[in-house]
Amino acid sequence: MEKLGKIISGLFLTICLVVILGALGLIGYKFYEDNEAQKEQKIVMHELDDLSKISDSTAKLEEEESGGFLDDTFDSSWVTELEKKLSASRADIDEITNKKVDKKEYYQFYKSIKKELDAMKNKLAAQEAVNKLFDAPFLVGTKENNDVIISFKVSQEEFEAVKKDYYKPDSDNLFQISLNKGIELAGKQFEAQRDAEEKVSALIGEGKIAEPVDRVAYLLAQTAVKQVKNKYTRDSLEQTLADVGQVMHDEDAKEEETQNTDDSAAQ
Repeated sequence: MEKLGKIISGLFLTICLVVILGALGLIGYKFYEDNEAQKEQKIVMHELDDLSKISDSTAKLEEEESGGFLDDTFDSSWVTELEKKLSASRADIDEITNKKVDKKEYYQFYKSIKKELDAMKNKLAAQEAVNKLFDAPFLVGTKENNDVIISFKVSQEEFEAVKKDYYKPDSDNLFQISLNKGIELAGKQFEAQRDAEEKVSALIGEGKIAEPVDRVAYLLAQTAVKQVKNKYTRDSLEQTLADVGQVMHDEDAKEEETQNTDDSAAQ
């Protein structure tokens, strides 16, 4: 009986020891878990600080006070750099799986900055599309260059595509109004070019200059060609007019020769 009591007493002590060790283990694990959560929360706060820096960068590149114009230094390289920073920051936060870490504020801030950057990318795409219509940029920062000339590399179809995507005449946003001006400027130059090409083409028959040359049509074509801004296109049209002018000269020479012959016969 005494032996049984010792066995029971030993088992009781063992159970107590196991319970105490288990409790200490739980306490230790909770302490470790809480400590890790604090470390990871600091990571979140650090990434929030980085987001603030990215937000400051985008704010400097797009001044709403000036009508939302993009800074004259903003280009696709800026977009790439900012997107890389955002992506790296998001990846670091996504790796944190501890439910005790509050990431709500980070994700809300991230979403707003991503939306802002996407909007700036769309603005940049619109600005670059309009600028590429010309032989030099029309819009840089807040400055418009109204002396730009449409590029001979741009077709009428390409211009129409840009106009369809980016021309918004009802907008009261200063940046958009500036883009509209660029598109309208290109449109006027394309219209003048098309008018000149049609008038010059009217002087050409089936692969050759129509004879006799319509002198009134020739003068109208000359006037129209002078309105063409692009030198490459204008030179090409003027060369055709020069060929037409040579035909006119030959016609005049023949008429003069015929007249002289008639006058000689009359004498």
